[in-house]
Amino acid sequence: MQSAGACIFNFSSRRFIRRGRVGLAQQPHTVNLKQPPSPTRKSTNSSRKRTGTGDNTHNWFCYSSHNASNKVDIMILSVYFYWILVASLVPHYLLAPIKQSVRVSFRKSNHLRSFRFAYMASTAESQSAGRLLDGLGSQDQTTNVIQCDRDSIDFTDKNEGKPLFNCHRTATGIQAAAKVIQSEDLVAFPTETVYGLGASALSSTAVSKIFKAKGRPSDNPLIVHVSSLNLLKTFVPPDWNFPATYQALIERFWPGPLTLLVPTTSSVQPNCPISNLVTCGLSTVAVRMPAHSISRALIAESGVPIAAPSANLSGRPSPTTAQHVERDMKTKIPMIIDGGACQVGVESTVVDGLNPDGRVRILRLGGLSVEDIEACLIEAGLNLSDGKPILAGVYNQDYRDKELEAKPTTPGMKYKHYAPHAKVVILDPVLVPNSDSDQQESLRGVDELVSGICSEETDSSKGLRIGLMLIDDSPLHKSFIACAQSEKYGHHQFCYSNLGLESQPAISAQRLFAALRYLDEELRVDIIYVERLFEVGLGATVMERLRKASGQSSPLPVRLSTS
Repeated sequence: MQSAGACIFNFSSRRFIRRGRVGLAQQPHTVNLKQPPSPTRKSTNSSRKRTGTGDNTHNWFCYSSHNASNKVDIMILSVYFYWILVASLVPHYLLAPIKQSVRVSFRKSNHLRSFRFAYMASTAESQSAGRLLDGLGSQDQTTNVIQCDRDSIDFTDKNEGKPLFNCHRTATGIQAAAKVIQSEDLVAFPTETVYGLGASALSSTAVSKIFKAKGRPSDNPLIVHVSSLNLLKTFVPPDWNFPATYQALIERFWPGPLTLLVPTTSSVQPNCPISNLVTCGLSTVAVRMPAHSISRALIAESGVPIAAPSANLSGRPSPTTAQHVERDMKTKIPMIIDGGACQVGVESTVVDGLNPDGRVRILRLGGLSVEDIEACLIEAGLNLSDGKPILAGVYNQDYRDKELEAKPTTPGMKYKHYAPHAKVVILDPVLVPNSDSDQQESLRGVDELVSGICSEETDSSKGLRIGLMLIDDSPLHKSFIACAQSEKYGHHQFCYSNLGLESQPAISAQRLFAALRYLDEELRVDIIYVERLFEVGLGATVMERLRKASGQSSPLPVRLSTS
């Protein structure tokens, strides 16, 4: 008889795939935040063990709203339609306390947490927007979430960056958020890379709230976002000319996931209007023009450059949905703009072209690959500087700088980032012929890997929850499926997230932070195994983020036998 314990969670189908149906785990991956809830667990130590008996926990955890009993479904639908009928007949002010009570009751019900009342959701949204327009909620730090449609906004051009709205709700929502920025408070907003936590870059009062809300070290500088080139010119020295490298990169990649280091002062401009808290007292500031229409419109409507790091607690995985921001920032900030999931999924690439030798250095890998930057400069005829390649390399990979390490000029250079609570281990699959006995003995296989983590856990008899972030249909993926089907590990759970095809690292980048957060925060796995990517294109960015999340300098080799 097959054990009910071993299962693989497939994000696409919203259910756990038991042995005999694991092939469904190869379907295209889509992260859905409205999954059946994870069982209650206590985090008493770094291993984050679950409470309760293993069998009961597993059976409950394998529950999905897709296999609920008909009686329960009928009961839920009856309550739903009864609520709509009552809501349409009873005055709003009499219903408010009842709705709040129902929300609390639903949150306390494990079974019904995955069920959403469409009426209640739309009512809560309209009430939230009303409070925003009235300017309320910031005093007691009630976090209001407003919905905006990125496709309903157009722009005049790159120089002026004036937004043109085609949706009244989006226009009023962004205008309300702009008022929050102008009042020296914080707004979380979507960009094409990750969600940002924004404040006026001209106000030290506002910028200090960013550091407080995130718990961010005060010597970690911020990136300033602009909606147009004209806005950029309001704070760079008037006697400074963009180098040819910057002109080529701006022409090709702005708006987009590219950040450039620019000077803040000169003999003509001894003082910069950008707050010293943004630059950490340095003479340069990192600037970018986001491609996301909501972020550009917010900046334009605010009328000020916006300083914005990622909208998460410092050190945690970056948020790529408004729900991620709510988890970290709820009650800490007055407003979140929900513009859907981010398209790129990792932060911007930071470029420094201010060096006296005229060469370009990449300070942080991001949503724009090294190959794209190099190709752009070569096409512009800027492939050499004094006989040397125009691209000097990537910081912390091709070169190191003690002064930069002491005083970083851009985020991501000094402190640990992107780390979930669960331990992250990067795996490097090594194909070893069965005839090679030496390598067979020197390298651990998947079976030994899982056995090892089980033996390290003093309470593994109750079953572990093992997170997997694997390349679609890879040999390592197949090995873990075989392990999950084994009776030996029938009391453990294998929770799988598809990183996409090996040939599409951009898909892996887009899914990276969402998968880390879901496995860690929603499924509360004990450990996360991630398959390494080849460091080409955005694969290099993904691996850089994973190294910081795991603390590993190199992946752990794991043996895959071949005949």
